[in-house]
Amino acid sequence: MTIIKEYYRLSEIERYFGISEEDVTYLAENDKIRLSLFCNNVTFITGQWIENKDNKTKFCGNSVVNYQGAIELPPTEYQELKNSDKLSSLYAILQQKERVQHVSQKYPFQIKTPNWLIEEWNPQQLELTSKNYILAMFLPYERENIEKQAADFFGVFIGNKTVAEIKKSMQQKEMVLRHNEHGFLVDDIRILHETALKAVQFLTGKVKEPAHQTTSMSKINNQYSKKERNSDLHDLLKRVIIEKPSYSAKQIWTAIELDFTIDEGEREFDQYNILRDVSASELLWESRYGNGGTFKFSSLGTTVSKIRKKINTN
Repeated sequence: MTIIKEYYRLSEIERYFGISEEDVTYLAENDKIRLSLFCNNVTFITGQWIENKDNKTKFCGNSVVNYQGAIELPPTEYQELKNSDKLSSLYAILQQKERVQHVSQKYPFQIKTPNWLIEEWNPQQLELTSKNYILAMFLPYERENIEKQAADFFGVFIGNKTVAEIKKSMQQKEMVLRHNEHGFLVDDIRILHETALKAVQFLTGKVKEPAHQTTSMSKINNQYSKKERNSDLHDLLKRVIIEKPSYSAKQIWTAIELDFTIDEGEREFDQYNILRDVSASELLWESRYGNGGTFKFSSLGTTVSKIRKKINTN
């Protein structure tokens, strides 16, 4: 039995999706798709980039989390990993929000903000974050400022500091915050299921789900949740129809295309961020429950008629 996974190794792509590893590599190198790296139980600080009073871009922390899952692999880092067989990262984009485990919203260090790594700390519940992808920093560590100690001892050597000053400085123990680099190998590369579908779409013009055998239990689950899964797409269409009751099917599709160009969390109709791609002939979507697929423009007229009928009945 072939199962559908959340992510795959590149060596599995041809077996599951019928496209070659070389084609996937080409798409990744040209930033048509973003591959992933697998993180195994790593601690992060989630946050966002902000501008400080000097107009410099700095990191603002929100919470401490544990994470085991996929992080985004940009093209430049992918090339570096391929060329040197290893990669060191300081920051990451966590791609599987549902796998994030909250640890604390408290600032975890003795060193106050702003400091070299963290400009400010703004506690925020991860559940309130509308974005599916989360910016994070590998948890830094505190240590004594050995560079300052070395400078002090050198000061004694050249006569700029006294032994008494050095002893006083050592008693105060100045601490610094340092990045915690996380290393990856080529073997850590993965591709998310949704990314693989996007690769298929680029290469063939259509989405191909991997073949799998449905067990009796999965058949029961499918029957139970089919209505719930489909409701996310229907809810999106319903919002457009209610807001734009005079729109034709073509105008509704155009409204969805325009909505897709807006950042996640700010869209007018796609409130659950289910849209993955929208073209003139079809859209790719994924529900909050991890299910979805393609919906063709040719099916829109019939679907809109059914939804309008339900709205008028209610």
